[in-house]
Amino acid sequence: MERIAVTACLRQGTEARARELIEAGPPFDLRALGLVEHSVYLGTGLVVFVFEGKGLRRKLSGLVNDRIYAASFGAWADVLAEQPRLAHETYHWDLKEEPMMKKILIATDGSASAQEAVEFGLELAAEQGAEPIFIHAAPALDTLPVSGFGMGGPAAMPHEPSEDDRAPLERATELADQKGLEAKTDLSRAIRSMRSSATQTRSTQI
Repeated sequence: MERIAVTACLRQGTEARARELIEAGPPFDLRALGLVEHSVYLGTGLVVFVFEGKGLRRKLSGLVNDRIYAASFGAWADVLAEQPRLAHETYHWDLKEEPMMKKILIATDGSASAQEAVEFGLELAAEQGAEPIFIHAAPALDTLPVSGFGMGGPAAMPHEPSEDDRAPLERATELADQKGLEAKTDLSRAIRSMRSSATQTRSTQI
């Protein structure tokens, strides 16, 4: 995107006439020129035209050299004290162009403290325009009691996600819906491997 300003000094006492010309609107079709934005600033003895779009140098040059458009600019001849000057953009800042949070990960286990975190995370998501993602870590293993001699400890088997595991995510999603936010969920398993469990069992046997 390119931005160019056209500045010009006004004849003394012509600000009122310049304002009339500005309020009458530009003598050209902004959409036809492919402009994205156009603004005009009026000060004491000064007028500034700001154009934003793609290929502005070529478009503005064609605009000035066009006989039909050039004639319509004649109304400004009586108020301008000098030939307009081009000023090319050297620095630009726009909050909308700054990177913002697009996703917010919110962990929940259904507890009261987790509920507070969910509410805060949703407030932040609404403020930043981000997508909330709720995550709950279910147990990786289920421990089973084992009776008998010579056994080193309880046996373990992979945990299968249940309705109890999904419940915290469902409650968080319902709260997001109430606030008008579309949320995603992720049911993960706690970080605990079968290998570490087997090592613990061998250690107990020794």
